[in-house]
Amino acid sequence: MQILKKITNSQFLIGTLFYSFPSFISIIISLISVPIFLKYSSISLYSNYLISHFVLTLAILTNLNFGKIATINIAKYKSNKKNILFTSILFTLIISSILTLFLFFFFKILIETYKFENIREISNLKILFGLLITNFYLTFEGIFKGNFNYKLLSLLNLFFYSFSLSLPSIIVLLKIDFDIFYFSLIIKFSIVFLMFILSIKKFGLENSKISKDFVNDCVKNLKWMSLNTTLHQIYNYFDKYLIKIFLENIAFIYYSISQQITSKLGDPLVSYNNVFIAKTNKYKKDEIENLSYSSIFYCLYTYLIFIILYFFLDFFLKIWLDENYSIFYFNLIKIFFLIVTFGSFSKLLVDYYDLIRNSKMISFFELIVFIPFLIGIIFSVYHKNIYYFVYSVFLKEFISLLLRYFYIRKLFLFKTFVEVQTILIIVNSVLWFFEININFILIVQTFHLIIFAPFKKIRRFLNI
Repeated sequence: MQILKKITNSQFLIGTLFYSFPSFISIIISLISVPIFLKYSSISLYSNYLISHFVLTLAILTNLNFGKIATINIAKYKSNKKNILFTSILFTLIISSILTLFLFFFFKILIETYKFENIREISNLKILFGLLITNFYLTFEGIFKGNFNYKLLSLLNLFFYSFSLSLPSIIVLLKIDFDIFYFSLIIKFSIVFLMFILSIKKFGLENSKISKDFVNDCVKNLKWMSLNTTLHQIYNYFDKYLIKIFLENIAFIYYSISQQITSKLGDPLVSYNNVFIAKTNKYKKDEIENLSYSSIFYCLYTYLIFIILYFFLDFFLKIWLDENYSIFYFNLIKIFFLIVTFGSFSKLLVDYYDLIRNSKMISFFELIVFIPFLIGIIFSVYHKNIYYFVYSVFLKEFISLLLRYFYIRKLFLFKTFVEVQTILIIVNSVLWFFEININFILIVQTFHLIIFAPFKKIRRFLNI
């Protein structure tokens, strides 16, 4: 009972748990919705629906990180919350909306000019509405994060991301004559409107003025943070657009569903990042300790998920997808697992660089890997091989993580443990992909983790 009481008092664990709540529910509804889409909708309809949702991530660019800046400022300047709320909403309404309009019509002209028929769907006005809605969601999400609203935000995330993607499967199943993407947008808009009402009710906007602290942070960090998110958009979604354009729709579905499934496994790590940002902002003196113990958490979580996938993935996929099962799902998930875990850990380091106001260094690292990544993607398009795409993304994530990690390596308190575990998980994953027996190396990794993981110090850090 005492252990349970301590667990409930741990902000890291409780914050991660609450913010991970959408991923747990999302996994369940995805298990139900994906087979429905595959069985009852056409390949063309489902692939267009998926690419429409991917395009909404362009809002990450047009939002210009106003949400992230709001998170940092609210946690740092508590007495200025009302003005930060007003400024972030105003900037989103004016600046982000103008950028969204420009970007949408740019892509519309591009599609019409070069006759990209496979992605013509994203030139529809409903995509523009979706982008505008997502812009505001990202800003309000940052406001909620800064206020440590883990419980409520976890629920809102569940509806905005998971339910909006999966619930339209009901329309497909019942064969209702209604656009499934419009139904998704209705859900998203409802969530954003609710967040707006809750924010106004909590802080109010009367006598508000533009926050100088918010503006100063924008002037100082926006160009580097925006460059980072632009490169992030290219690295994480450019491959999908090209697969949709140059490969068959079924290849796009294999690739998208495999990544969608694996991304759910990385959600708890992303949730941990959110708690890390707010906690480190609040307690600056503990930033190195927070970073070090976070890396241990990543190692433990990655090992646990790998064990589950290694023993049960193929069996699960065959039962879940039934007649729609393909070996492509099995093989792609093996590599996407590494991409997601490395990407999440890398995102933690990016958040740390942002917190210490060194976004410029992150941009430098991203630019280093851009040309090799672009060459890999072009090579993949030329050969029209879906595996080459995933190899290119994996190498990009791996090299980026190395650069970000080794630049601040001296800050980690348990660097040897983290490095050994990372090497072992890479070796095991690669050998597993090529169907080479990994039992011995897996045992080595298990014993290394049991013997060298600082469990007592972790318990003290997490206050359990």
